[in-house]
Amino acid sequence: VTCVATKESPVGTYALVVGGGNAMNYEFVYVDGVLTVTIPSGLGGIQTETNDDADWYTLDGRKLNGKPTRKGVYIRGGKKVAVK
Repeated sequence: VTCVATKESPVGTYALVVGGGNAMNYEFVYVDGVLTVTIPSGLGGIQTETNDDADWYTLDGRKLNGKPTRKGVYIRGGKKVAVK
């Protein structure tokens, strides 16, 4: 598979071109695809839980009443925290 996109590529779509395989007992059917580069989610740097007394918030800023009861990513003490 080849593609001109790199990790520095701007938002957009890029062709994925498939080819090059061969085998005596198989016939390959290639289907090209599309890579879509989007705006980063901002979820880099997620940490595991901390033991401080900071309040918990959802990613959209809603304050929770205590520790989350569902798995996911939350904000606590100004940091992203993964709850497993």
